[in-house]
Amino acid sequence: MSIFVITPHGRFEVTNWKAENTILEVCQLNRIPANAISLYIEQAGSRRLVTNLLSTVDELVPPDANLTIRPDRNIDYHEIIPETIITDVGADDVSEYFFSNNNRSYLLSGLTSEECRDYVNASVNAVIDAHGSDIRAAHVVVGISGGGDSNALLGALVAAGVKNIYPVMMMGIPDWDRGKHRAEAICAAHNIPLRVVESGDVGRLLGVAEGRNWVQAFEETYPDVDFEMLGTLAVRLVLAAVAKEQGATTVITGTNLEDLLGEALMCILEGQPPLPYPRRKIGDIDIFYPLYTCPKKIIDGCFPKYSLENYEDRFPSRLRGRALAYYLAQSMNALIPGIEFDLLEGLRKLSRNWDSSHFDSDLGFTVLRSISKESKDRWNAFLGV
Repeated sequence: MSIFVITPHGRFEVTNWKAENTILEVCQLNRIPANAISLYIEQAGSRRLVTNLLSTVDELVPPDANLTIRPDRNIDYHEIIPETIITDVGADDVSEYFFSNNNRSYLLSGLTSEECRDYVNASVNAVIDAHGSDIRAAHVVVGISGGGDSNALLGALVAAGVKNIYPVMMMGIPDWDRGKHRAEAICAAHNIPLRVVESGDVGRLLGVAEGRNWVQAFEETYPDVDFEMLGTLAVRLVLAAVAKEQGATTVITGTNLEDLLGEALMCILEGQPPLPYPRRKIGDIDIFYPLYTCPKKIIDGCFPKYSLENYEDRFPSRLRGRALAYYLAQSMNALIPGIEFDLLEGLRKLSRNWDSSHFDSDLGFTVLRSISKESKDRWNAFLGV
């Protein structure tokens, strides 16, 4: 029994399979798009069409027959599917990432903590050169959470020559608050004081009624929504408020490649142009994302101990749409290394068409698109006003 892929480019034997694999698993193991193929049993000089991707090879294919897989397009799969995957991962490496080596080979590259920091530093420096060279002399407010992204970001900004850095951390969401000691340690390592905005001040910036516990109120009003949704807004309002207080107009956050790729894909799925990056104007604040070309896995390698602590502190997300966008963004590199960078750049160009930001007087802050009355009523119930 043998398995072949037949295209206009030739007949190629598939060797990566076992008899107990389903046909779907055979396709996945060999990077063949399973919904773009037809299956044929070749036996005794004849062939017949068969179906059921969930059948195992030994269930579907008789011992004296071969299985042929015929893709429905005349494209050259060998230009996409690598002939070899090589690696240089070593015993001292703390991270690894797939890179395109050439059209016929992928490289699984291992990185030490120092190499991860070098990668992030070089990426941030290149983004600042290309999109925000004025940031080096500007007074910038930097969002710090104690997570892997902001931990690596702070050092990369220092290495890139950004002079006036004002780190800020928001308190109030219990899972996030556990990162305070990590944020303090990173700031101390660079001899930069950390500004902490306490939960009560966050509530006031959100517009929550005086004396109302905004965390508890959100859980009660939005039982179907993750704290990330509120946290993202709260962080923006906090950083904008501190920037105004400091006379700054630029805010920097540690939003990484998968964050922005997932966000852009979600916008496309909703029929909207992607939100702009790596610079985004919201109200009077210019938000800059210099980690946008940095994969999360490499960022985490900068400080592996802190990254593990951060993962152990996280709560389970319940939002299917958020999971879908992230899953798509995270899956691309393993399928075709390098495609995530190409797609990110294409979506970045599309993001220039975004112009929906406006100040909503009912809500009291700038929104990214129009908000329905129902959503506003629910928000006011959360605020207790």
